[in-house]
Amino acid sequence: MVIILEGLLILPGHNDNIELDGEVYHVQSEARGDADSPYIVTLVFVAGGIVYRRKTEWLGAVDSDEALAQFKELLMDQHRSVISQIKSNTLKRVSIEEQKQIEMDERELIARFLDEWASE
Repeated sequence: MVIILEGLLILPGHNDNIELDGEVYHVQSEARGDADSPYIVTLVFVAGGIVYRRKTEWLGAVDSDEALAQFKELLMDQHRSVISQIKSNTLKRVSIEEQKQIEMDERELIARFLDEWASE
């Protein structure tokens, strides 16, 4: 199911838990942005903290069934790729400084969304 709400592209996200060497990696991939300039973000959490982020920009709009299918496939490919990196133990974790910045960025994104939603 795809929803475009006030120009925002809303797709179901994908979530998986991968256990490796006694740690559980929560992999979360989702579409963000609007239908004219969406992007894909995959976050990996361990013990509640973000240890990895991959962002992929989509060049152009998701304005046709074909573009939407390609965008969804890219989202799933990115999700599977990150899971593969975890399973092969090749995922490069972010530094503590990067982790703090990513978590601050995520909080700011959520706060902006809630502010815009509340003002409507």
